[in-house]
Amino acid sequence: MQDAYSKGLTGTDEFRAFTAMIDEYGSDTVAAYDRNIEKIKRYFTEDATGLSNFIKDAVDKGFGSKTDDGYTLAMPDMDEAAHSLGITTELLDILLGRVEDYGAYVDLVNT
Repeated sequence: MQDAYSKGLTGTDEFRAFTAMIDEYGSDTVAAYDRNIEKIKRYFTEDATGLSNFIKDAVDKGFGSKTDDGYTLAMPDMDEAAHSLGITTELLDILLGRVEDYGAYVDLVNT
């Protein structure tokens, strides 16, 4: 999307759908893209750095804790967690799936 943005192709269906997906309020405007893209870049990296950033932010917001083995995430209310992190529930679900891709077990239990 960055390429489309750089070329000014911000009115395409693809750009607008992506922007609506990353904005917690569902806005598909250029302002919404600008407001959210840095967090997307922070969480979605080519290596595990983005997931480390996500986990740290989740723990800092009270949705988990550091353990001897790493981290435990606790998100009984996905909407609340997503809102607190400033992302959509769809992105939260994707990030939790990526955490599992790296071999972690994700259990969304009540705390």
